[in-house]
Amino acid sequence: MYYINNLIKNTNQYHSILNNIQLKTSASVAVILRWDPKYLIETNKKTIVDDNDDKKKLKEGKSNLQILFAQRKFSKELCFPGGKIELNENMIEAAERETQEEVSIDLSNRNNYSLIARLDDKKTFDKLNVHSFVYFQQCQQTPPIKLSENELIDYQWINLDEFLSISDSITKVKLSEISKSRRLKNPLLYYLCSLVYVPFLRLPHPKNPNFILWGLTLDITADLVRRMKDQKLSFIETTKSNNRKFSIFLYRYFPYSIILSGLFLIFFVIYLIKLFM
Repeated sequence: MYYINNLIKNTNQYHSILNNIQLKTSASVAVILRWDPKYLIETNKKTIVDDNDDKKKLKEGKSNLQILFAQRKFSKELCFPGGKIELNENMIEAAERETQEEVSIDLSNRNNYSLIARLDDKKTFDKLNVHSFVYFQQCQQTPPIKLSENELIDYQWINLDEFLSISDSITKVKLSEISKSRRLKNPLLYYLCSLVYVPFLRLPHPKNPNFILWGLTLDITADLVRRMKDQKLSFIETTKSNNRKFSIFLYRYFPYSIILSGLFLIFFVIYLIKLFM
């Protein structure tokens, strides 16, 4: 329970009140943890793990925990179950409702799942505030997962050890190569994004070689692992590098600057025509 205890110790405040304006730009996601089923078999399917055994596994570099990742249908990006907060519901209710809709897991069933932590809030390129909550599965068997056909195409339980043992030299790739944004159809924007490198991780999946973690979901995962290890991680700082600030500029402000420059050029040409007529 070493990593779980660290996570609980380093958690944020669960609740905060959002007004109607904030609700329009807010979303919640659920980070779901469970024991590795193989580990439960080894421990006679007990969800309460002996502390001595846990310390032994810790020395071996094993957490015996898994995280649920899903893959979006259109963007092909990895994500945690979640979505926008609706009127008359709080952030936790939104995370639980969206999880039920997207992967058919009922997090509101406290006999099966416990809310154990809240991570740092994140902001997307489109100024959407994302609130992340961590749930721990207490039941021995995971309920059958049924994906929302309109939103998701795949999912996988990934061992936490994939992140705990990560090296400092995390792989980077051009933003233009990994992003599926429609904005990259602009040739100039595509070229500029090819100058920006972002960190990514190719996660193990038996049938999907493109199960790639990057962007916001990588940032949330890094925050989770940092709290569980109770120390800073190098790839967290990477995601907050100048490259990321530059990419935010490209996504958020560059298209508008192109439009304004075009309008200025048009008015300038009209002015010259009237001046010499």
